[in-house]
Amino acid sequence: MLRLIGSHYHFRRAVPVAVQARLGRTEISLSLQTQSKLVARERAAALYARTGALFEKAKTMETGLSRKDLIALLTEQGKKIIAEQEELLTLADDAFRAEKRALQADHTMTLMDQVQKEGAFISFATDSLKTLEVRLQSMMQKVFTDNAVSKKEKDMLREQIKSLSTLIVDLGKHRPASLTEAPAGSAIEDEQPKARKPTSPPLSVMAEKFVFSDKDKSEGTKKATRKTVALFIEAFGDMPVKQITGTVAGEFFDLLSDLPSTHGKGRTGLPIREAVAQARERGQETVSGKTVKNHFSRLSALWMHLVQREMADRNPWAG
Repeated sequence: MLRLIGSHYHFRRAVPVAVQARLGRTEISLSLQTQSKLVARERAAALYARTGALFEKAKTMETGLSRKDLIALLTEQGKKIIAEQEELLTLADDAFRAEKRALQADHTMTLMDQVQKEGAFISFATDSLKTLEVRLQSMMQKVFTDNAVSKKEKDMLREQIKSLSTLIVDLGKHRPASLTEAPAGSAIEDEQPKARKPTSPPLSVMAEKFVFSDKDKSEGTKKATRKTVALFIEAFGDMPVKQITGTVAGEFFDLLSDLPSTHGKGRTGLPIREAVAQARERGQETVSGKTVKNHFSRLSALWMHLVQREMADRNPWAG
């Protein structure tokens, strides 16, 4: 059995009555030299097998090793097991760190590609903002000071003002600080986009609109969907919905399938990609297929709204 003494785990096993006299003790207790319960279990299992073999050997020995020699042999075996375990753990840690660096590099490349795709529209929006504001002021002045404008024309102008105001607010919300604070003559300010690319709202905005703000949705559905959306954003960032393709859905499926069943159940936990890498390395139990299917069903239900409103080309989560 395992015992936690101070900050380290110890192995303890009762000595069979038949060999107690030879060993001169009723139990075996050795320090496992680790604070990790998982590592301690592995070392204890190996020690249990070695001590069992030693007890059997001691029962059949009429002459041979003395009590002192048997104890020394057992201690030596324990140290050897611990040394072997520590070597394996060192190799495992090296492999885990290498895989972690690879995952981080892949995630960074994905984010850089996303920023590059959206950069043209953001730059265009930033350059056009002042022009829209000037036009808005001119239209407002015409509506409220020019008495020659007819009522019908004023109503039409008011509608245009309302549309422009909404557009300006939306552009201001999505304009990053790195662009608005760029110094004069910088590469960002001088670069002109070749063509205006269509934009797409991010996943969090669409989930808020069609799920979290829907009064007809149950609290259970909202809570479960929040968990699914949070997992996706943690893995890929808050991507525009039109950029979430079948390829992205497939990668999310692979991550969820290898996610440890204990993920998210404690107060603290590893990020999703690190948790998956650790689970693969240690052979931990993963979430069930039903859990993965439920995550996909929630996203598929959201995408039904997006496809109907032509905010997404297709539903990558269906089927």
